[in-house]
Formats: sequence, structure tokens, C-alpha cells
Amino acid sequence: MASSLLFLYLIGSIYWAIIQDVVNHQNVGSVGGYMHFLANTAGILDPTVTGYLDQVSGTYTAAFLLSGSLAILTSLAVIRYV
Repeated sequence: MASSLLFLYLIGSIYWAIIQDVVNHQNVGSVGGYMHFLANTAGILDPTVTGYLDQVSGTYTAAFLLSGSLAILTSLAVIRYV
């Protein structure tokens, strides 16, 4: 868990670097705020959706499949658009 958190915090600075490189300098704050808004919204919705999928299916398999699928989809989006 400690090593995964280490890599998680190492990646956080890369997001700010990408925003500063890609976005116009006048909009860096707005884009960064919107990015944090989306991340916090996902942090709110994730436990709710996971609980719902667990209740409906009786296992965590559907939640893990959804999380893995979203991770692959967002990775492909970053590769495509960034």
C-alpha cells in the first residue's frame, strides 16, 4: 500500500505539468480546477456505484470489471488526446 501511494503521489505532479504544457497559460487555473472537480466527483460516485453493483450482483466482480474498463478507456484517451 505504501508503494502504491508513493507512485500515486509521484504521478500527481505530472498532471500539473501536462496542464501547463498543453493549456493556454491564462486558463491553467480553470482547467486545473475543473480537473480536480472531476476527480473529486469520481471519488464521491465510486463508492456509491461499487456498493450498488455489489448489492445487485452479490460480488465485487462487476465493480472490478467496471474499474478496469474505465482505467483502460482513460489510458487510451490520454494516449490519443495528449
